Amino acid sequence: MADAFEFDAAAGKPAALTVNGYGARAYATAVGVSEDDSFGLYEVTCQVRFVVDGGLWTMEHPRFFAAGSGDGLNYPYDYPYNFGSGTGQHVANPGSPPAPVVITVYGPAEGPKVVIAGNSYEVDAAVDAGGRLVIDGLAKTITLYDAYGRAENAFSKRRGVQREGSGSYVFQRVPRGQSPVSWDGGFSFEARVVEVRGSPIPEVPRWW
Repeated sequence: MADAFEFDAAAGKPAALTVNGYGARAYATAVGVSEDDSFGLYEVTCQVRFVVDGGLWTMEHPRFFAAGSGDGLNYPYDYPYNFGSGTGQHVANPGSPPAPVVITVYGPAEGPKVVIAGNSYEVDAAVDAGGRLVIDGLAKTITLYDAYGRAENAFSKRRGVQREGSGSYVFQRVPRGQSPVSWDGGFSFEARVVEVRGSPIPEVPRWW
């Protein structure tokens, strides 16, 4: 195990560490081994010290929205406002600060647009059947994949005013709590709210 940790550190590839559902990229920096046979049972205890790469822990809160269940949001004219959703669909951010969201649109879709908490996430791109479009609010990237998995940078195809709080920023973070979601229903997509923390929430012990 110690040799594996050393190999990852030398290769510059942090491991995936998970604590209470929160994940982080981390390197093992120290490994300590102790032995105990005081009760006639030989036991070995290993303590490992990790350093979290970037110091951030994340937990994803995914929600899938199927085609045909939207509310006809995208009209053929560019209205200066968004029509509200009557379906009651939403995404949740259980953390305190606003959280990035990763939106994956599954093709076929033409110029997909999703509205979350009044903000439009829109990309002027054609997503083929079997392909997908990923708007990554954590990495701040937009990638278009065809049916064969070939990737294309679609960052230049974002639409709207690209400024925090503008109402059309494709990397707008989702506020705390539940946020309404609306789209035209012509495509399926997944919205993964990424809760970001400086440390994982400790597990609360149960006494019953």
